[in-house]
Amino acid sequence: MKLAFVSDFHLGFNEDALEQARAGLRKAREVADAIICPGDLFDTRVPKQEVLHDSIKLFSEFQGCNAVKVSLIGSDGTTPTFNAPLAIYGNHDRRAKGLSNPLHLLDSAQLALNFHTKKILLEKDGERVVIQGLGGLPDSMAKEALKLVDFKPEKNAFNVFVFHQSVYEVAPVDETFLSINDLPAGFDLYVDGHIHWPNQVNQGGKMLLLPGSTVVTQLKEKESEGKGFYLYDTLAKTFEFIKIKTRPFYFKQLQFTNASISQVEEQVRKEVGHFASISAKPPLIKLKLRGTLSNGLPASSVDLSGVEREFADKAVLSIDKEFDGASDLKEKIEFLRKLQSEKKSVRELGAEILRQKMSSTNSMIKGREEQFFELLAEAKIDEALKEL
Repeated sequence: MKLAFVSDFHLGFNEDALEQARAGLRKAREVADAIICPGDLFDTRVPKQEVLHDSIKLFSEFQGCNAVKVSLIGSDGTTPTFNAPLAIYGNHDRRAKGLSNPLHLLDSAQLALNFHTKKILLEKDGERVVIQGLGGLPDSMAKEALKLVDFKPEKNAFNVFVFHQSVYEVAPVDETFLSINDLPAGFDLYVDGHIHWPNQVNQGGKMLLLPGSTVVTQLKEKESEGKGFYLYDTLAKTFEFIKIKTRPFYFKQLQFTNASISQVEEQVRKEVGHFASISAKPPLIKLKLRGTLSNGLPASSVDLSGVEREFADKAVLSIDKEFDGASDLKEKIEFLRKLQSEKKSVRELGAEILRQKMSSTNSMIKGREEQFFELLAEAKIDEALKEL
């Protein structure tokens, strides 16, 4: 049996979310016997009505998508059948106990089957696959929830455990995160949503797949490697990552050494122009600027708003300026101490600071900073503008 794990649609996040969720589900229907969604179908707990409307239309398209018999193994012995994508909720679309979340609405309309803490039986040609799931919980509660529910695999079946949590071996940020060792024993496959880039971990006899999201939300470097889903073959016990068509996302780090503001701007414009030129659709571009600026200039002195306006209709641009500020701060302190020791007036200090700021630029007032500052100090704005 071939299972498609398509996760983290984040419907409502932006215009790409709906389009790329549809692309993932359509491709999954082509190649898989059943579609399983490990959480965060929606980006918020209470989506706008427009988002719900689009989501209902989306999931209506995939009624009857499974090429297997899908049954809910009930505690009362009944096994009602369904034919829609199987899903759990994630941390984004989770609501407090007793409140309906958006997945509950899809489940009530039989557009998606919510299998949180349930057992789902898939049958085809004599093969049995049992899927169990745990929706997204606060990380501090996940370990206790696993103990309370006490998930156990079914006999004479291929068993899959699906959840939506941070995993310490994948993101070693907080020791309270679930560990692979905390996952219930005996399952043939473990699948986790939540992490937004594809990954797989085989540890302690447990095979863990993380299909990632279908939409870029975090602009992290790993998200630039492509979006898609995992297709798992339960007989061969093999898997492959199948990419889907998405908005292009480019990530690049630019390193500078004692660069002037004009040099930084020129390089940023060059990189953005290149990525925009090779994309049929305005791409997502994330640039990280690193290194040092000339003459102790702080990162705040780099104004790239002109570049952003220039490419406003050609790219979705995000820029992080993380220039080394240690030497900058030291130089600033020394400069201010020097000014203080000279006991200059406020106007003299202002003109000196302006002169220092302008020293590394191609400013039109270079050499005339004191006169320019005097005009500003006296509120002679028209004359100051003429100087420019």
